[in-house]
Amino acid sequence: MSEPELWTTAEAAEYLGASSAGSGRKTLSRLGVVPLSREPGRGGQNLYQAAEVRAAKARMPGRGKRALAAGAVLPLLLACRAALVLGPACPGPLCRKQ
Repeated sequence: MSEPELWTTAEAAEYLGASSAGSGRKTLSRLGVVPLSREPGRGGQNLYQAAEVRAAKARMPGRGKRALAAGAVLPLLLACRAALVLGPACPGPLCRKQ
């Protein structure tokens, strides 16, 4: 079995599009990604599994129009349809009564 691909904090931050390693570290923490180990030495960076960082980025929410363009509206439409079939008030903003 091969060892997992490891990324430093700076590499993971670059992949996530963060402006700095510190910002990337905060983003990784917020997404629930924990470091697997640490580089040796006093100035060593945290090491993260690349697959876990990729999965966390895939789970990241979009923003505004980009989220709607990426298909975030589909779950709202399905919830509205379920509300019509089941009868409770719709939780989505798209089907609230005018």
